[in-house]
Amino acid sequence: MSEASNIQRAAALVEQGATALRAGNKAQAYTLLREAITLNPNNEHALSLIHISEPTRRTPISYAVFCL
Repeated sequence: MSEASNIQRAAALVEQGATALRAGNKAQAYTLLREAITLNPNNEHALSLIHISEPTRRTPISYAVFCL
C-alpha cells in the first residue's frame, strides 16, 4: 500500500473512531484509532483522541478535539 493511501485510510479511521467515541463506544474507537496510528504514526488527531478512548480510563470524558 502506498504512503498516500495509508494516510487517506488513516484519516478515514480517525473519523470513524471519533464517531464511535461520540456514540460512547470506547472499545471500537480505541481499535479504530490504534489502526490509524499504525498506518500513519504522525497523525496528530488520532494521537490526541487515543488517550480518551483507552479502555482502562475510569473517569468518563466527553469527546474533545485538540488543536496541535
